Amino acid sequence: MRFREYDINDVIVEVDLREPGWLVLSDSYFPGWKAFLRLDTGLEEELQIYRADYNFRAVRLPAGHNVVRFRYSPMSLKVGVYASFMAAVVMLAAAGFWLWGRLYREEEGDPVIKRVVKNSMTPMATSFLNKLIDTAFAMLMLRILGPEGAGKYGFAVVVHAFLEIVTNFGLNTLLTRDVAKDRSQTNRYLTNTAILRLIILLAITPLVFIFLLGWRRFFALSDDTTLTIILLTLSLIPGSIAAALTSVFLAYEKMEYPAAITTVTTIIRVSLGVMVLLMGLGIVGLATVAIVTNIVTVLILLYLVVRLILRPRLEFEPRFSKRMVATSYPLMLNHLLATLFWRVDVTLLQPMKGDAVVGWYTTAYRFLDALNIIPSAFTVAIFPVMSRYAKEAKEALVRTYTTSLKVLLIISLPVALLTTFYAEGIILVVGGQAYLPHAAIALRLLIWSIPFGFINSVTQYVLIAIDKQRFLTGAFVVGASFNLIANLLLIPAFSYQAAAVTTILSEVVLLLPFYYGIRKHLSAIPWASLTWRPLLSTLVTGVLIWLLRDVSFLLLIPASLAFYVGCLTVTGTFGPEDITLMKQMLPARFRPKTPPTQSPP
Repeated sequence: MRFREYDINDVIVEVDLREPGWLVLSDSYFPGWKAFLRLDTGLEEELQIYRADYNFRAVRLPAGHNVVRFRYSPMSLKVGVYASFMAAVVMLAAAGFWLWGRLYREEEGDPVIKRVVKNSMTPMATSFLNKLIDTAFAMLMLRILGPEGAGKYGFAVVVHAFLEIVTNFGLNTLLTRDVAKDRSQTNRYLTNTAILRLIILLAITPLVFIFLLGWRRFFALSDDTTLTIILLTLSLIPGSIAAALTSVFLAYEKMEYPAAITTVTTIIRVSLGVMVLLMGLGIVGLATVAIVTNIVTVLILLYLVVRLILRPRLEFEPRFSKRMVATSYPLMLNHLLATLFWRVDVTLLQPMKGDAVVGWYTTAYRFLDALNIIPSAFTVAIFPVMSRYAKEAKEALVRTYTTSLKVLLIISLPVALLTTFYAEGIILVVGGQAYLPHAAIALRLLIWSIPFGFINSVTQYVLIAIDKQRFLTGAFVVGASFNLIANLLLIPAFSYQAAAVTTILSEVVLLLPFYYGIRKHLSAIPWASLTWRPLLSTLVTGVLIWLLRDVSFLLLIPASLAFYVGCLTVTGTFGPEDITLMKQMLPARFRPKTPPTQSPP
């Protein structure tokens, strides 16, 4: 026996046994200690710790060479830290909403860019706050569930995402687009959307049970995963109504209300989630919490819609609903293909490589999901504006799209660079040692899909704004087909690494028809002039980080970001039009005064 590591929180011991036996440490027994046996596959199996001779820690080991890791990880400490964090977050959110009410005012004659910034930055800020809460919850959840439990829940969430898309059927996007153009149609679209979504959910329920029976028969889907999927499907009943109400706020460009509600319901969800995990209810308990949270969300949204916009009344029109379904079908198909494009890898990893591998991969994906708040909030905010421009001012739409591409590229490239350097630290904080090194490897690969993903996100909504959603269907068929085929061929040999690389290549494949569609149906875009400056600035910043890699990240990250902004400025990334737009974002009292023009004598 020899100690590979020995400190106050971690002990790693190597033991060779000719026959099964006991490993006894002359350290005091305490319930906060956990023990893990390292397997040949690289996974760890938790061992039960026994009290030996009334005071010492002991574990039962098989014959052969064993590597045992003891870790002090009391649940009381985790819960205490989490509760303190949640209290701080609630205080931060309350202070933020108070400051917003004090400082922000709608002003007559506000430029469009100011509304866009308000409608993107508000949900973006609250979404980041929500993700911060979710990340703290995930840090606790991933440690309680372990890689296998996290993989089961990750698979159930992916199945739920596909079901949500089918029940949505593109109706929420259609509601936002059409009501943004004509607000007198609000009640008509709202009630028909909500009723249609419930009808679709009822229609696909038998297919859900057929899927579950087939997956259990052929891929040994566990009982708790099956029940979790059923409960998440039930959560779609209140979730469908909540999504329709949220779309009304988006159409009215009042994104701050659903954003604030999401923060409240996120706090409720994670608080209940901690409770069910500590009660030992696992992933089934988490799915039950989703039902409760969606019901609360519906009630709050309905109250605000009645107070701020209109009192909904039943206005179901079968003929109008059929037209809505016919129009929204391409949007649903596009969304479904887009999600298949992003999540087919998880669906294939589960039967091919098991729940633990899915746990590593989805842990890395959590970080990408957090970053995808940026293009999601940005495009949702700018979509009503682009929809009006598509109808009234094509040149303004092109300028808006070009500026959006520049902004998203400037943000995504340094984020990908920094994540590449600090992937291990990110995973260690989020999931813990049990997820290393595999989740960090997956994250280091996956992160380079986001620059292409950010571009594809805003491009997709531009094509919807100009009513080319049917063109999108063909583009997503190409991208999703490549993704599916590549994953089927490569995952058996290269596991999650193949899934991550395929994700990057699939985004590139999807960008090609998007590029063609924009050029054909809207305008030629100066891609070279948009991309070379951010790319060069990112490359130079990467060299700086590599040379200074031994410097503390607390100093290096802000220094590298400042250096990156300096590179952008030196290369002339920000032109006069960009500076003018930045000035327009300011409240009227802070904008530079333009001198009045004098009339000729």
